[in-house]
Amino acid sequence: MPTNNIEILHKEIDIIQNCINRMASNSFLIKGWFITLILGFITFGYDKLNFIILIIISLIITILCWISDAFFLQLERKYREKYTWVITNRNSSLDFLYNLNPNENGMWNSNSPTKIKFFNVFFSKTLRFLYGTILLMLIITLFISLYSLHKDSIQTTYFNVFIIQ
Repeated sequence: MPTNNIEILHKEIDIIQNCINRMASNSFLIKGWFITLILGFITFGYDKLNFIILIIISLIITILCWISDAFFLQLERKYREKYTWVITNRNSSLDFLYNLNPNENGMWNSNSPTKIKFFNVFFSKTLRFLYGTILLMLIITLFISLYSLHKDSIQTTYFNVFIIQ
């Protein structure tokens, strides 16, 4: 490989690596903001808001952060595919030179489209563990709160009916 092609390869993979690092950094920041928002919201909103509304807002925050995190993880995986494609094909071709479009599927391997689909990324092990665990705990808490609220209202109604008669 001529020296000029090696320089092109190095510049191109550096640019793609910077994109990968940015997407990973965005994903990390979303996780940090998610934990901060959930803990802060539950801590400071517990006395000021209705508990059920607090749980519902926490559920919405969890789902929105999960979607955002999955989006950046999907982009990171697409850039990793570009990186691999450039490493393996740049010697023989100058196609897609300095192309940073993450949706350029001409630069993906044959098995990549299935593992890069948003649904697959959304339910990946790491995201499922972080967001799924918290989402499950919030849903269980919501159902317990609704059940106890419903149970208390039924007991109060039966008690009032019993006293009136």
